[in-house]
Amino acid sequence: MINSNGKVNSYVLIGIIFLFISMVRIATLPVHVKVPRLSNHQHGYYDYEGVIHWHTIYSGDALGSYKALAELGNRCHLDFLISTEHNNLRALIEHQEGWHGRMLALVGIESTREEGYLLGLNLRTDINRDISTYDFLSQMVRQGGFAIIAHPKNPRPRWHWRGKIDQRIDGQEIIDLTDQFTTASPIAVVTGFLYYPLNTPAAYIQLYQRPTEALKMWDEQTSQRHFIGIYAPDLHQSINIWGSYKIRFPRTEDILPIAHNHVILQAPFTGDFLQDKFTLYNAIKKGQLYIAIDSLQDATGFFFSARQGDKTVWMGDQLSAGIKTDFSVTLPDPLGLKNAVINVYHNGQRIDSAIGSPYTFQALLPGAYRIEVDVEIPTFWGFKKRVVWIYSNPIYLR
Repeated sequence: MINSNGKVNSYVLIGIIFLFISMVRIATLPVHVKVPRLSNHQHGYYDYEGVIHWHTIYSGDALGSYKALAELGNRCHLDFLISTEHNNLRALIEHQEGWHGRMLALVGIESTREEGYLLGLNLRTDINRDISTYDFLSQMVRQGGFAIIAHPKNPRPRWHWRGKIDQRIDGQEIIDLTDQFTTASPIAVVTGFLYYPLNTPAAYIQLYQRPTEALKMWDEQTSQRHFIGIYAPDLHQSINIWGSYKIRFPRTEDILPIAHNHVILQAPFTGDFLQDKFTLYNAIKKGQLYIAIDSLQDATGFFFSARQGDKTVWMGDQLSAGIKTDFSVTLPDPLGLKNAVINVYHNGQRIDSAIGSPYTFQALLPGAYRIEVDVEIPTFWGFKKRVVWIYSNPIYLR
């Protein structure tokens, strides 16, 4: 006969065994596929990856210097980093832009507007935050800059975009990590906290979800006009504990590898700062990029193009509608992720899906054609779940 103490001891032992197995399972959960990192020089183009919308001590509510961020950026093999400080260009005035090792660092702003938040890129001088958004955009255009909506669908009332989308606004964030964190389910948040000490990459993947509302907003715009989509980490690496005391969280080294904008260029960077700055901004403004959750696998090697006769274009470009157009999608090789599915969207409606690469399809109707690639990843309980790995910018038929 087992006494009550024996039962308690048995339950404790079972609990310890379960906890041990859970810790081992979490620590070894394979969310990152280790494959050889491909050269950024692909077949006739160059793939440069980096992040847009980043904050440093110049933003007031953030931590981190350009020197420290550049060191981490180089360590993570980033090609560019574009900070967007809150309502100021002091970092530009103090000459923080430039080549930092192998990484190009550029400076923009995040402007607080009555309608929400706008990223201002490729600006030469500061713009007064107190003027109307109409006047802000006018000054921005005169400088040769361009604007991107930040936090387009953040659930917080004062964060999401509440105004009309002026024709001088060039795009929006598709994925913003702050928005991802605030919209994650309670179960995902709890799971993420449990994973974080043992398997940090897996912890952040628990919080990631397809940004359905932001994509809907984006598709509505691209069905009518050219409108780019970007990824933004929106990192402040700062949480207020009390008063002015802050702790450095989330850590830059955890956030930098999660996802990137992969910008496609016809020629490599030259090493000349002004020339490379112009080339990078020009490609971003055109939407010649795709977004990848690179913590699953580095997506270098993905390519989405279209051809009419002898003319070939890629993401962000435009061809004539009403003419049969051959579209092509290529996935990275080697592809370590399992069961990758290529999904084709036309004006926001999925029109085809396929397994395998290269994949081709034909179309002639006017509109915006874009690609999402979803993949299968393991979970703690052993079953699989599908997540979107890659989002392309559209190719337009007009």
